Amino acid sequence: MLKKFCLLIFAVIIGNAATVFAAPEIIEASGSYVMDSLLDETLAAGTARAREEAKVAAVEKAGVYVKSYAVMKNLELDYDEVRTVSAQLLQIQDEKRSVEVVEENLIKITVTIQALVEVDNDAVLKEIMRDRQALEESARQYSELQKEYEALQREMAELKARDGAATDEQKAELKKSAEQNAERFSAAQELEAGNRFYLRAEYSAALECYNRAAALNPDSAEIYNNRGLAHYHLNQLEKAVADFSRAVEINSAFARAYNNRGIARHAAGHVELAILDYTKALALEPRFGYALNNRGNAYAAAGQNQNAVADLQAAAEILSNRAEVRNNLGSAYLLVKNFEAAVREYTAAINLDAQFAEAYYNRSVARYNQGKFAEALPDAQKALELKPADTDAQALLKLISGKLGR
Repeated sequence: MLKKFCLLIFAVIIGNAATVFAAPEIIEASGSYVMDSLLDETLAAGTARAREEAKVAAVEKAGVYVKSYAVMKNLELDYDEVRTVSAQLLQIQDEKRSVEVVEENLIKITVTIQALVEVDNDAVLKEIMRDRQALEESARQYSELQKEYEALQREMAELKARDGAATDEQKAELKKSAEQNAERFSAAQELEAGNRFYLRAEYSAALECYNRAAALNPDSAEIYNNRGLAHYHLNQLEKAVADFSRAVEINSAFARAYNNRGIARHAAGHVELAILDYTKALALEPRFGYALNNRGNAYAAAGQNQNAVADLQAAAEILSNRAEVRNNLGSAYLLVKNFEAAVREYTAAINLDAQFAEAYYNRSVARYNQGKFAEALPDAQKALELKPADTDAQALLKLISGKLGR
């Protein structure tokens, strides 16, 4: 009668930039890029780089509003998290471009954007803050993308500096390097676009972006990891496993990709292989709360109940504010018939999320096993209230009512 355990996968980004807000702010920001026609750079490519600079400037400006609003609402956000939230709330409304010939072969492109940033929306910020672990992962990815953009810009500047004194043979090599740089830049943009689709649960659209990103930059572990996530949510488990495997082949220290491959393998019924993946992730990051949670769930599925309890205790220590983890630990205690501890953890999960139907159901099961039918009854009723079509909750309520003679 136990409800299934909850697996925790690293999402790409949290939030929803498409929601209508009450008090928008208009931001204007500009970015410039000097393209070199001798390196066969195109106007479109130069414009994309200038636009990216403008977006970064707009995010920094939006961050002032986001940070102020976060303080007002007692939300704790570090610098990268503020930038991540700002990027998701930013909506470009208008764009203007100017082109100036600097030298015979050098063209300066300036892009000015007007963007809307809408921070006064409790529902969206509540959703963003709901999952701190996922927000931290989103902030990490956003930060890494900005570093990638900056590195690509520096590399292109170095190529231009070398171009003036290069021989014809060297110029050919510089053009090839510039072309590769442009492809990686485009790949980063496709990755960022895919992440935006992913956050709206538009997994097919995200997959298309990730496919283009992988074609442009087949050596990026991040791209394969994120494409694997899209495949996973589309229930394309074999393709998800293949992408996560490619990610760890490129970067053998990519703990998140091992964790995600474990989830895909678990979903496909390969529990033992999943345990190996979670174990590899934990060897790389011993306090990886998600992997501890997921290995605990896998141990429970494999009938290794004591191992499940140990992992989920450790996960709950790290992710004490995650309702799913506290629910999972309660379910592990239920498996070893420690009903008192199970009730305690289910109660903690409910305190964190008052709409968590599974936790009410599971606490009702634990109290039923304690023989506390009068206490089990309101939990079963609440579970059914939250999920009226849940046949397990219906059966449990009938069973408890029979014990109470109702």
